[in-house]
This record gives sequence, structure tokens and C-alpha cells, in this order.
Amino acid sequence: MRRSPTRRDVVAGIGAAAMLLPAGCGTVRETMPPRSAHEQFLISTAVDRAVAKLPADLFSGKRAFLETENLDCIDRPYVVQCLRTTLRRYGVRIADSRDAAELVLEVAAGALSINRRDFLVGLPALPLPLPFADQVLKFPELPLFKMITYDGRAKLLFSPFDAETDEQTAAVPLCYGESRETYWWLFFIGPVTSSTLPKEEK
Repeated sequence: MRRSPTRRDVVAGIGAAAMLLPAGCGTVRETMPPRSAHEQFLISTAVDRAVAKLPADLFSGKRAFLETENLDCIDRPYVVQCLRTTLRRYGVRIADSRDAAELVLEVAAGALSINRRDFLVGLPALPLPLPFADQVLKFPELPLFKMITYDGRAKLLFSPFDAETDEQTAAVPLCYGESRETYWWLFFIGPVTSSTLPKEEK
């Protein structure tokens, strides 16, 4: 005869489930499009921080033309719009052509990408050839401690010139921007995330 679960059975079941929780694990999920939101957030945040270092107050009140011919990067539209927004915030008027401008601001990207670093204490995933068979068994990774870090990096060069004389009007230092997101695993527990991204983009 089948008996109904007692209160003791329920408590024991909950306790067993709680004991299994620390053995859980997690993975970093990648999206299906060629570029994930994770990648775009890291790069665009690095761009925001690089452009924010531009001393745009040097050009306040002037009519400027943005020369982006040398801005060769995959996120070019975002860099241009971020720069236009920042300049307008400082009272710079954006001209549609060189002829209508007092100032020409050339911009180029020296770096706009992501570095990934992996650190593992434990056994990496290894291929294990099966004898007498044309197959390879992949032995799973066994981490004691694992860390994956994504660093977004931006390096922007700004060169302001007088639109009439073609002489440089100011020396603008290179503008750097960084963003970072790190994932940690301890044994099979994780990932635990630390990030410098804005809260709404995490």
C-alpha cells in the first residue's frame, strides 16, 4: 500500500535538495547573431569613456566639421554620434561641410575591440582518442578555479585644424576608454560576475 508523504519526508527532501545546490554550475551564454549585446555593450562603453575625455570646451561656440575619413572601425556610426552629442553639449555647432566650418576636427581610432583572457587552475578539456575506433572522446574540463575576463578598449585620436589656414588649433591628447567584465568559477559553482559596465547594461 502506497503511503502519503509525511512532514518528515518533505523536510528530508528539502534538505537533500539544499545539499545539491552548491554542486550547481553555470555558463556564459552567447547569443545567436554575429555580434552579441555583451560585445556591443563593452565596446560602446569604452567609446563613451574615451569621447568623454575629449576637451570639447576648447571648441565651444565654434562651427566645426567632423572629418571621419580615417575612422575605420566596425562601430563607426556610434563613435560619430557619440562625438556629435558631446560636442553639442559643449555648445559646438556641427557644420555640414568644410566650407561652412571654422574648425575641422579629424578623428581616427587606434583601437576599438575586446581582449579576452582565460585563467584556469585544474584540468582543461582534453581529446581522448578511442582505441580501434575513428572517434575522439572529449574529456570535460575540471576546474578548481576558473576566470574569464573581457576587456573593451578604445583609443581615439582627435586633430583640430583651422578650416581656412589648415593649421592645428590645439594639441589634444590621445583619448582612452576601457570597460571590463569578469566571470569567476570556484569548483563547479558560478559564474560570479564583476563588471565596470553601467548598471542598466549588465
